[in-house]
Amino acid sequence: MLIIITGCLQPSTYKISGTGDRTIAEKFEKSQFGIAISYSDNEQIREDLLGAGLHWAGSLIIRWDEVEHVKGELHWEKLDRYIDELSDEINLLIELRLYNRWASFGGCDSERAGSPLRDEYIEDLDNFLKLIVRRTEGKVKYWSIGNEMEIKNFWCCSFCKTEEESEEEYLKILKIAYNVIKKENKNAVILLGGFTGNWKNGTNVNPEFVKYILKNGKEYFDILDLHLYEDPKTYKERVKWFIELMNEYGYSKPIWSTEMGGPDIRLCGINRSREKSLREILEENECTKIFCLPEYRKKYYRMHAEEVVKRYVYAFDAGVSKAFWWKLYGVKEYQYIDYEHMSHLVFSKMGLIATERGKGVVSYMKTPAYYTYKIMIEELEMFDSVEKLPLEGEVFLFEVNGKDIIVAWSEKNTTIDLSRYFDNTVRVRHIVTELDGEAPVYKDDGYSPSSSVSLEKDPVFITETEE
Repeated sequence: MLIIITGCLQPSTYKISGTGDRTIAEKFEKSQFGIAISYSDNEQIREDLLGAGLHWAGSLIIRWDEVEHVKGELHWEKLDRYIDELSDEINLLIELRLYNRWASFGGCDSERAGSPLRDEYIEDLDNFLKLIVRRTEGKVKYWSIGNEMEIKNFWCCSFCKTEEESEEEYLKILKIAYNVIKKENKNAVILLGGFTGNWKNGTNVNPEFVKYILKNGKEYFDILDLHLYEDPKTYKERVKWFIELMNEYGYSKPIWSTEMGGPDIRLCGINRSREKSLREILEENECTKIFCLPEYRKKYYRMHAEEVVKRYVYAFDAGVSKAFWWKLYGVKEYQYIDYEHMSHLVFSKMGLIATERGKGVVSYMKTPAYYTYKIMIEELEMFDSVEKLPLEGEVFLFEVNGKDIIVAWSEKNTTIDLSRYFDNTVRVRHIVTELDGEAPVYKDDGYSPSSSVSLEKDPVFITETEE
């Protein structure tokens, strides 16, 4: 078979002084904080990641259909860019979409949907997987297979007569990917491509699909991936549901969230009725005005920064061991306001860096949430444990390298007594909620007796001072 390969990979070997062959990326492999990239042609991507203290990048989507659109012709430019620009200092999580129009059945309503593989092309899929793993030269350890496969937007079986047939067809692809990648790289870690986390009546939106995969596919993944949006106060319930399912089937595996973000405009109720146009709803609904009207931008930035911390803390308390914010780059203003582009409304403004396009030029602006994310990493990087404390408001105790750090906030102003946890005066570090032009506005640290610490809506990081 003729194979044409394009793209040139230039290996980089940025090592940490005094650590032998460990790269900076490997030093931060255990970090609990990551960011979803999807794809960006911004030349500053590396600087933007490291500037926020990030050493994990996920949602790096590689589609078989794009790499090998014509059988035997392989185009690796996107993968090579990830490896060349990021892999020395950033841990990469590659998300494989293993659909190919000449090898898969197709016939789905959504062009994004994966579908079963034709038997005569199994060898081609094997070959693609071998080549992509070899191409990374061991610089990619983590691989995610598929995306939100329990909903029809991302997985469908046009010939299947039952749901179980569809589940089995997906499982076939998962097995192939797991076995081939593990054979090529014994240290590889496989994620079961992110379940949506969409919640309905106390369960996943497609519980039978999830149950089948978790029961019959438990030998073919190392980490379960659960996407977390909508109401963060339901994270614990959702994560618990997956933990209990795995326990029911006799095993336990780590849970990551490779997509987590907010604020979520769906919580304003815009998707419940279509009696009015979406633009009418956005203009009438006080909640949605914060998302879409420029004069409310300061309010949005504040809410955005608050939610970065709150959603991470809720996720970690629920049992998620690593979470990736959706995403690094978002939009400054909506380009579309209609039901046809609901995903744009929901997800496009969650990015830590706001982009704006005009006259062929793209401008980038770091939002307050970007600087807040950096503060959060500085305080909580490599934490050992988290515990919710029985105090007024939302109060969580983290242990970080033998040091106690409390993250706390309250929807109504209150004062809490932390003298049980801290003997001395405490330092209160604030998040960034506003900009002066494009520069972050940092609030001075506060100090107070541990017996009387004030809380407001904005999360704060509380540590004991050394006296």
